[in-house]
Amino acid sequence: MVSLMCTFSCIVGPAHAGAATSDHERRIIVAIAERPDPAPVVAGTSRGYGGLSGYSASTRNRLTSADIARDHQLVEIANWNIDLLHLHCTLFEMPVGVERNALLVRLRNDRRVRLAQPQQAFYTLNSAASGT
Repeated sequence: MVSLMCTFSCIVGPAHAGAATSDHERRIIVAIAERPDPAPVVAGTSRGYGGLSGYSASTRNRLTSADIARDHQLVEIANWNIDLLHLHCTLFEMPVGVERNALLVRLRNDRRVRLAQPQQAFYTLNSAASGT
């Protein structure tokens, strides 16, 4: 089920020679277990409204992502939740000179990380690019 992550971690664009860039090769996706903030109790209600899940990251997830970034010298590019999988995903950029596979191994051994994978790039063929 976690393999669905690829759907959310792709660059899609027209096919052309030299399409792969070093930017996407330096980007990785890291997923952590979704940990929503506790719902505040509001007087007069049995449950608060502030704890409803949303697309943005909880404070707990932002702090965990920031800790992972600091510990592995990563720069956050974007983040999102996948509620059905109970995951919070972050797109990070690696520092120049870091070997991607070695970093992925370190991240996969990090107890906070549920998934670490390279950002995938897919390119489409279209009639404009092929001249037909």
